[in-house]
Amino acid sequence: MNGDFQLTLRPVLFDGLMKNFPEKVKKAGFEGIDKIASNSKRLIAGLTPGVDLPRRWVIKKKGNAYGRSRLLINMDERAYKPVKLKDGRQTNLLEMLEYGTRPHEITPVKAKVLSFVVDGDRIFTKHVDHPGTKPYAFANKTFTSASIQVAMLQNRLSQMLRQGV
Repeated sequence: MNGDFQLTLRPVLFDGLMKNFPEKVKKAGFEGIDKIASNSKRLIAGLTPGVDLPRRWVIKKKGNAYGRSRLLINMDERAYKPVKLKDGRQTNLLEMLEYGTRPHEITPVKAKVLSFVVDGDRIFTKHVDHPGTKPYAFANKTFTSASIQVAMLQNRLSQMLRQGV
């Protein structure tokens, strides 16, 4: 998945039908979507490793018939920066953290040495034998959680409609 790495909560079902729903059901649906978006942001931030990346998840409102879609996206500039792999494929930081990486060598591309900080000390080296990264699956876990919450919201709204609310 190159490019945007995002979770979109889009009440597509609502768009066509919402105009016929009672106000109480519309309100419950829209509030439910907002709550699911907030829960998803809290969950994905808690599952995302690091210091900066977890804080950079935001909920963006997207326009549709009711202006109620919610987009969960990471605003850290490093999150989607293309990373070219030695086999020619391309990925990004969020994909590497989501799915993990195999052990691999890291070598400088635009400089003679790599430079990074470990425990407050600046390190310079010509290569690193990286042990790989375990998959964090933060997006998958968040999507699964949001899907369950959406199903529960649909059941709640259906029940409200059956009761004639």
